[in-house]
Amino acid sequence: MDIQLALDEPRPNDKIINVAHLTFFIDRFTQRYIGEKLTLDFDPAQGFRLSNPNEILCQGITIY
Repeated sequence: MDIQLALDEPRPNDKIINVAHLTFFIDRFTQRYIGEKLTLDFDPAQGFRLSNPNEILCQGITIY
């Protein structure tokens, strides 16, 4: 699975999530694979890491 984080506008079927004054949009297809709980962490040495309780989905993510 290719996961990307980018500045974008929501599409009609996106799930909209607001956390700590940030808004995220996740398309329904991707949501089936990442589950209900998603964590975005940052480590200065490794960059961003996206994970759920079961696995690390991406590490070293670049945000466009």
